[in-house]
Amino acid sequence: MTSSNRNIRRVLKPPKLQLLEIFQSEAAEIVVARTKAKLLHHTRNIRAGGDEVEQTVREVLGRRLPRRYYVGHGHIVDSKLSVSPQLDIVISDGLMAPNLFTSAAGSEYFPYESVYAIGEIKSGYYPNKEPIQNFIATITLIKERLKKKPTPRNYMGLGHARLSELEAYVDYLYPTYENHLFAFMLFVHADHLDVGKVLALLTDAPQNNVPDILCFLNKGVFFKDYVVLKPDGSTRVATAEDYNGNPYIATAQMKEVWSYSRFEDAVNNLGIGLCFLYYLLLEHLDACEITPPVMSHYLSFLLKEPQTLQTMPQTTDEDEG
Repeated sequence: MTSSNRNIRRVLKPPKLQLLEIFQSEAAEIVVARTKAKLLHHTRNIRAGGDEVEQTVREVLGRRLPRRYYVGHGHIVDSKLSVSPQLDIVISDGLMAPNLFTSAAGSEYFPYESVYAIGEIKSGYYPNKEPIQNFIATITLIKERLKKKPTPRNYMGLGHARLSELEAYVDYLYPTYENHLFAFMLFVHADHLDVGKVLALLTDAPQNNVPDILCFLNKGVFFKDYVVLKPDGSTRVATAEDYNGNPYIATAQMKEVWSYSRFEDAVNNLGIGLCFLYYLLLEHLDACEITPPVMSHYLSFLLKEPQTLQTMPQTTDEDEG
């Protein structure tokens, strides 16, 4: 083969972007932040150590998400001015929902209606400190004590509703994901991970209040998956055909279960974990419909009955993460 032919083949076969390696490099940034955090812990500055990791994760996610989403941290506030505990990550509408307040330290107060997702970041996993149970308690407080209206079935975004009966009927057959609050946990490192105990904990907890995914960067991920129930009582993993054309509607023969996936790629295991988390988060954001907060509702409640913000008790201990 002549050199000219080899050059033509190179042109016809363009190089590929090594996307997994890019995720690996971003995950490595988080690991470096953990190393810095450990140095701060030795000076007994626990809060600064935690901030080091949390800020890096927020920066990584902020680069990855479309500009319409804002990645911050702080508290969620509903229209009655009830306030959630402090949250490491809050992903909100970055276009149509101004925050209510920003502290000098950067902690923000987000209208509940504008929030897509919340996250808890831990430098390490220490089962005796019960980080998963604490985050479940936080999610429970938010969903039970803070109030927001579900997105109407005929809502089409940007404050507009679908008008035609045909559109409403199609939406009835294939309902939107509406404004489910997505929750996730990210552990940078885990030496003491007992997969069976974590699966049991997630399975036994009230399913409406558990995180949607738990990512252990150096180990694997816990996530909800569907299996198909066979006539003999056994199960198999659900495929696209089992959803009857709609990935958000499970059939009667399907059952939602908690699964664990371990990373087998020793070179890019950190990148795989971050990619998995990003994929599920994007799926949620693509499907979720939120309505812009009506700021007059927040102000009218304040003017009708002036009062201070009702703050919920904290549920998480200040630890290494």
